[in-house]
Amino acid sequence: MQTPTVQHPFPFGKILILTLLSLLLLYYLVQTQVPKDAEITLTPVQLTEIETAYTDGFEFNSNNEDPCERLKLQAHKKLSDWKRQFRRRGFTIEKIKHMLRTGKREAFVHPKTPDITRTKIFDDTGNWIIIDFADCIIWQIAPSNFK
Repeated sequence: MQTPTVQHPFPFGKILILTLLSLLLLYYLVQTQVPKDAEITLTPVQLTEIETAYTDGFEFNSNNEDPCERLKLQAHKKLSDWKRQFRRRGFTIEKIKHMLRTGKREAFVHPKTPDITRTKIFDDTGNWIIIDFADCIIWQIAPSNFK
C-alpha cells in the first residue's frame, strides 16, 4: 500500500524564494538610505545658489589648476531632485567649493561608461562628489555611507 502524498497549496520552495527576494530587497534599501543626521535645512540663499548652479553654473577657485572656470549640476536630473539631494545628503554649494579646494581626488570610471573618466573628490569625513572636468559638470553628491 502506497502512502498518499499531500500537495501543499503553497510549496516550501516558493516560500524560501520569496523570503530570499524580500531579504535582498531589504538589504538594497538599507544600503542606499541616507542617514537622518546628514539632512540639513537649506536657507533661501543656499537654494538660490543651487538653482544658479543648475542653470548657469558657479565659479570656483580650486587651487588645483582645474580646466573649468564654472561647474554646473548635471541637467539630466531635475532641479527639484538636486535640491532634495542637497538637503537630504547635507550638501551646499559652499561645501562643494571647499571639497574642490581641499579634497582628496581619484579617477572614477562608471561601469556603464568605461570610456569616460571622471574625478571623485572626497572630503575629510568621506563625503564625495563626482565631477566631469571635460564637460564641467557635477554628476553626483553623496554622504560617506552612500552606495
